[in-house]
Amino acid sequence: MPKKTPDLSFMLDKLPAIVSRDSIEALTGGLLTRSYMEKLDADGKGPKRFKSGRKIAYPSVELVAWIENRSQEML
Repeated sequence: MPKKTPDLSFMLDKLPAIVSRDSIEALTGGLLTRSYMEKLDADGKGPKRFKSGRKIAYPSVELVAWIENRSQEML
């Protein structure tokens, strides 16, 4: 049975257009941490990101799609 990915598009209404790595833990309710995102990015497994000065950030659309693809609904 294929996994069913949840529809998390409601998150786009709650998140700013760009989510900094520094604020990701607070904005995802602890689902993702800064250190976890650093590791995923270093391994090339994180969502699309960009750098502005010394800050790393993720477009919300990319972040939510990435979370959906890594998630599965539970009964």
